[in-house]
Amino acid sequence: MPKSPTPFQFQKFSLAHDQSAHKIGTDSLALAGWVEASNPNAILDFGSGSGLLSIIMAQRFTEASIVGLEIDKASWQQSCENAKSCPWSKRIQFHHQDLRDWNTERRYDLIISNPPYFSESLLAPEKRRAQARSASAETFLLWMQKLRDLLSADGSLALVLPPLQWESYQDQFREMELYPRRMALVHHHESAEASRVLIQLSKQASSLEKEKLILYASAQSHIRHPQYQILVQDFMLPQNG
Repeated sequence: MPKSPTPFQFQKFSLAHDQSAHKIGTDSLALAGWVEASNPNAILDFGSGSGLLSIIMAQRFTEASIVGLEIDKASWQQSCENAKSCPWSKRIQFHHQDLRDWNTERRYDLIISNPPYFSESLLAPEKRRAQARSASAETFLLWMQKLRDLLSADGSLALVLPPLQWESYQDQFREMELYPRRMALVHHHESAEASRVLIQLSKQASSLEKEKLILYASAQSHIRHPQYQILVQDFMLPQNG
């Protein structure tokens, strides 16, 4: 039987993720460091898992209140425990709720998500992890419309997606009047194809800022590339070597 992952140690907090359907990975870590917002008061973390994005948002944006929404009960329970033990617990709240059934009058200056996305080639074999990582295209688009409706007038929606999913959904985002303003193509190393897209959308059309983000020094190395290191240097522990 494989060992449960040990708590992940950050500079200012420790985060357990052994009960979460969605384990800590570079997708969420890169998104957490890359996203930009100007003094947000209210942040929503959709599909909050173990609470990673919510807790880092609380560290980065010191005046914001953060709400996490998670449908998986064990993940939600673990996120609540993680929040209690972090330095910003008073500003973080998690709800065990399906986004489609969640009603609130509040509007959010920033919505951040490493969302479930649909791809048969990416379906995970274990049931809870598969649920955390996959969704039908129809369900995904219903979520995006609901998130768009929850944005404040000047708010933004930040996502991480596989490139094929981003390409296939661009027209639907435009129909929802969600327009990309920042994009980063994420490469594992310098010569690798892009494996993820970080995208930040808003309700106002604007020129698109596009960049390339490299995670590691080489295909075999786990040493962070300087680009990635800059993004995570305020919350991840420094590396040796």
